[in-house]
Amino acid sequence: DSGASETVIGPDMIRNVAIRQGDQFQRGVQYEIAPGDLIPNLGEKSFVGVSEDFVTRGLTAQVAEVNQGLLSVRKMMQCGHQIVFDSDGSYIYDKQNGEYMQLQDNGSMFLLKLWCRKRGF
Repeated sequence: DSGASETVIGPDMIRNVAIRQGDQFQRGVQYEIAPGDLIPNLGEKSFVGVSEDFVTRGLTAQVAEVNQGLLSVRKMMQCGHQIVFDSDGSYIYDKQNGEYMQLQDNGSMFLLKLWCRKRGF
């Protein structure tokens, strides 16, 4: 999500990885959702994701009561990625190693499908 300040997943997503109390949880961080309500940070999960292009990435996502996972474009950019949204094809490009991860456009949002390894990193 280009507007998401954090990469966030729900507590029931990536079930084989335990939630740990990260820095944001300890500071009592909350997130504002669309209607203006606040939801608390429940911790974080670190895991290894593998894209449909077989690109492997270690990710840490904050955990909150959300219906769908959100990948923060800003956080990806800060980690050296270029994100391209285009009618001819959308993708995430890793500037350091030249790898691409294709994004799928479902007509209302862009999706990055990831498989998760059984163990985190």
